[in-house]
Amino acid sequence: MNLEKVVKQKKVVLATDAPFWEGKMGSHQRILAIVKELKNHCSLKIFFFGTIGLQRRIQIQEVGLENMVVSYKDFDQHLNPEEAGLPKLSSFANVQGLKKRRHNAFYTTFAQYLAVAQPNVVLIEYIYLAYLQDAIPSNCLKLIDTHDVCVFASIVFISIKCSMQFLCQFPIKRNSLS
Repeated sequence: MNLEKVVKQKKVVLATDAPFWEGKMGSHQRILAIVKELKNHCSLKIFFFGTIGLQRRIQIQEVGLENMVVSYKDFDQHLNPEEAGLPKLSSFANVQGLKKRRHNAFYTTFAQYLAVAQPNVVLIEYIYLAYLQDAIPSNCLKLIDTHDVCVFASIVFISIKCSMQFLCQFPIKRNSLS
């Protein structure tokens, strides 16, 4: 069996609201590095929770991601989850500080896109979008890149029986005596 061929057949969807192709912040550079590596090993699509105007299309093309980035607005029919035939949003990550980041439109459009794309793996960028796990089919590997030191957060998610895997970024401390 050709392992490279099997890996290439995997469909991965990365979901983010960060226009990482602009490269303005370190977190954007991190996502861009992940995307550049993933696109070499699988069929990758990026589901972007934002508008993709002309300037963004040019930037996306300049970093080599043409035809890979899809805006949620391409799927937005202004439906609430029940109207779209989806389960109601769970209370997962519905805490005071994150409520402003929870959007029915993000959830319904993401679920509709995933139903069409049928990915094997879904990678969500940033912990505040973790509520989108409700839209991910049960047969997909669910990952979240938290972009922070989250050892204790992982313990909390495990304690509430969250079925997602977490990619944690741990700072590397150099020995000051060397």
